[in-house]
Amino acid sequence: MDGCIWARCRPQAGERMTSTNALGVPAHFEHRSAFDTGVLAMIGACRRELMFVDQDFHDWPLETSQGAALLDEWLRRDRRARIRLLVHEPDWLARRAPRLARLRRLRPEGFECRRLPDEAFDGSGLVLGDRLHVLRRAHFDSFRGTLETGAAAGASALWVQWDRVWQAAPPCLPSTTLGL
Repeated sequence: MDGCIWARCRPQAGERMTSTNALGVPAHFEHRSAFDTGVLAMIGACRRELMFVDQDFHDWPLETSQGAALLDEWLRRDRRARIRLLVHEPDWLARRAPRLARLRRLRPEGFECRRLPDEAFDGSGLVLGDRLHVLRRAHFDSFRGTLETGAAAGASALWVQWDRVWQAAPPCLPSTTLGL
């Protein structure tokens, strides 16, 4: 495990694990419930763009009834809203995520999924929202991470980096059974 990944998810000197951000949720998290709360708060706070990055999303709250309803509502609010999933191993999404498949089928113009190349995957998870907010999960086998809000400079730099990966990544999980 890369030490710098874990270092990003530890509180800085003088910070407490219970500090909150502008969304009113913990800025640092170590448990699933705080991670889920952070992901759902990110979705609720964003208006136009969400990019999710993970190994397979099996333990993210996106496939829960609350998460799927929030994503559906989010896509309905603005026809220009876009959700992008970069997934390293799409098998779980293809086989065990019917709510997300339904959203992709109903809103193919707003919900895309691409396969994350091996060389771009470092084991961490990420949500980028509206080029302002960043949720980082240190590693897919842990719920430790951070949630930064209103971090335009840092979020913008990450967006540029991950947008390049997105452009090079092949599409996966077509919105219909036939892929049409």
